[in-house]
Amino acid sequence: MSGTMTSTPHANYTLERISTPWGTVVNEYVSADGTVFAISWRGPRPPDLSQMLGSYFSDYQTALAQTRQMRRQLRVDTRSVVVQTGGHMRDLWGRAFVPSLMPSGVSTEEIR
Repeated sequence: MSGTMTSTPHANYTLERISTPWGTVVNEYVSADGTVFAISWRGPRPPDLSQMLGSYFSDYQTALAQTRQMRRQLRVDTRSVVVQTGGHMRDLWGRAFVPSLMPSGVSTEEIR
């Protein structure tokens, strides 16, 4: 993914924000050991989830095929990853996180 990146340290993780050329902002939540444990995005189009979810993408695809999709929001929970998406044309948002990789003291509410 090409774009401009900035980093902001937090108590238990670093937030890496990538602004893409097409206007989507992607946040990567990185633990102290360098592991990305969550991502979020907002913009006119979503990022490439196969790239962003990596090895978790196939679990997501399998669960997505079995999920009843609602009109504006979607939540997919697998054994390994949680993905939530929503929005409307030109204002799409989403987040994904791996519960087992979340650092101690970090709440899923911080992933936005």
